[in-house]
Amino acid sequence: MNAALNHNLYLVKEHVGIFKAANNYDIYDPETGQIMMECREDHLGIFTKMLRFTDYKRMTPFDVQIRTPEGGQLIRVKRGISIFLSKVEVFDEHDQLIGMFKQKLFSIGGAFTVFDANGKNGRESAKRCSPAPTTMFYKSLIALLRMMSLANSLSQQ
Repeated sequence: MNAALNHNLYLVKEHVGIFKAANNYDIYDPETGQIMMECREDHLGIFTKMLRFTDYKRMTPFDVQIRTPEGGQLIRVKRGISIFLSKVEVFDEHDQLIGMFKQKLFSIGGAFTVFDANGKNGRESAKRCSPAPTTMFYKSLIALLRMMSLANSLSQQ
């Protein structure tokens, strides 16, 4: 596992822009201020780009690669079209499925259930963030970072 994934605290900064459809984030080490990871949505279809500017933005799919600043892929986060509930898949640097999380149906404020690659139920991850994230990818990224932090703490025990 890459050293950038062994941290428990991250600073996520979104790239903002007018008429920007893609999800682009930089993840910093809050202690040093150095960029640890870059999140980029490079392959975005024209139809998805158009839907991102409508009320259906929350239903659009995403495929975000989380890379080192040098360009090596660490993780890939992918979600298909989401009508009612989201199912987000997480892949390693070799595009092997390492886990997924699914949005819970009846939860106030939203919550995810984490599953391993075999579909075994792992742990619930409640979304309690302030200020509240506005995009589904941002919520998924926070749940992913919590899942990595939990896996890291369990492996050290």
